[in-house]
Amino acid sequence: MFDKVKVYMVGALPPLTWNSSYSLELSRALAQYIDLEFLSFKKLYRYYILLRMLKAKFLLFQMIMKNSRSKSI
Repeated sequence: MFDKVKVYMVGALPPLTWNSSYSLELSRALAQYIDLEFLSFKKLYRYYILLRMLKAKFLLFQMIMKNSRSKSI
């Protein structure tokens, strides 16, 4: 029944020294029994920065395309 369950555990945001070791040990113990992925602050922050960069590039692309269409008319 629980073979297909995946659990995501989010670390402390921002990382707190007293909570980091507790979260790490808890995730290791749980990973022995369930499919667990631990999302650390560093991993989440990298995804956040990447998404911001992609959004900025997409908005810049939209502006360029809009300007090129208006000039061609």
